[in-house]
Amino acid sequence: VDKAKESDSSAGDALVTLESTLGGIANKVEELNDDYDLVGGAGTLLNSVGDLVEISVDKVVGLNDEYKLTDRAGGVVQDAVGKVTEK
Repeated sequence: VDKAKESDSSAGDALVTLESTLGGIANKVEELNDDYDLVGGAGTLLNSVGDLVEISVDKVVGLNDEYKLTDRAGGVVQDAVGKVTEK
């Protein structure tokens, strides 16, 4: 890469420009993170989503235990298969 950058070719110029652009983008992202704590905010958001998923799964398991939803669904499927195989 260094040889290509040092050459007088258009590829070398493109690499230098790309490197400069990426460096500028990295600096801007770092500034935004410093100003708005993007990394910390994303971590907090992911923690909250994880908590909500855990609560939702617990609720679904509780409802299934109470109303036997999977048993009912299994029974409906078995009845449907039975009707199809009878024909």
